[in-house]
Amino acid sequence: MFLEPVIAFSLAERDTTAVTLRVHLSLEALPPWATGTEKPEIFAYWVEMRCPVETLESALLEWNTELESFPVRGPGPQV
Repeated sequence: MFLEPVIAFSLAERDTTAVTLRVHLSLEALPPWATGTEKPEIFAYWVEMRCPVETLESALLEWNTELESFPVRGPGPQV
């Protein structure tokens, strides 16, 4: 989960050998040509990346390893 809605990921397509991921861009992460006077809808722009399943599995393992250095945060204060 991200604190700001600047970037998000979704699965566009998959098969047994590869996946196509969408990287959705919003707010400060918009491409320069998309920042005009009108505010586009959130995550209206995206890029697709196709990669082998093994590459994605390896990246996820590395991401999980890197996340271990961050403290686990509990739920916020009870209201």
